[in-house]
Amino acid sequence: MKIVCLLLSGLMVTALQAQNDNTNYQHALKVYNQTSFSSYTLTTIVQDSITNVIPGVESLQLFHPTIAFEWKNKGNKFHEIELTELRFQTQGGNKEVIQTSGTSVIKEVIDGEVTQNIAISARYEYILGANQTKTKKLVPYIGFGIQPFFEQTKYNPVIATDYPTVSTYTGFRTYVTPRLHYFFSEKIYLDVNIPFCVTDFYMSNEVTENPNIPDDQRNSGSNNFRLWPTMYSGRVGIGVVI
Repeated sequence: MKIVCLLLSGLMVTALQAQNDNTNYQHALKVYNQTSFSSYTLTTIVQDSITNVIPGVESLQLFHPTIAFEWKNKGNKFHEIELTELRFQTQGGNKEVIQTSGTSVIKEVIDGEVTQNIAISARYEYILGANQTKTKKLVPYIGFGIQPFFEQTKYNPVIATDYPTVSTYTGFRTYVTPRLHYFFSEKIYLDVNIPFCVTDFYMSNEVTENPNIPDDQRNSGSNNFRLWPTMYSGRVGIGVVI
């Protein structure tokens, strides 16, 4: 798969470029659905000298809508910015023990938490086209992209035997993306593309507000880098020229 990606990239970049009448626009809005699969290991620092590795974590997402804006510069090269993730979520629950004695009822909370999650991610792509037929409806492209991301999870327990925890992940991924556009008309086209993740770099950090340990020991983290990670995705979108 990686070899096919590189071959497609080389062929499309070196192809002779010519202006296609269907691509003679300056701005477009797109709505995608992205399907993705990833497989990776999780590394967590349990103590200063102990590292816990959890292998075989897999994720499959079939439906993930995104929105993008595309524009063309003076050199007839396209650029695209896509909002790939925007999530603000709060969830929680309590576990109670209920005791009855005669007419009295005693409720005791024995476990529970409130979890807040924030995830923000966007992708920028520089897109080259290769087509020598002025009226051809099917137009190939190749994109080179970078995707910064930020995710933070705050865990707040409802009982005093546990401690609040904040986990943060920040980083970026780079992509090579073969694309095909099919123009239904001058205003509407189909965009089918397959992003190949080339590199994945992220920093993880976890802070546990445990008053029983020194401040400098409450913070743990690591830097992680992967080349050609097991991350596959495909996008199908509709573009509207504006």
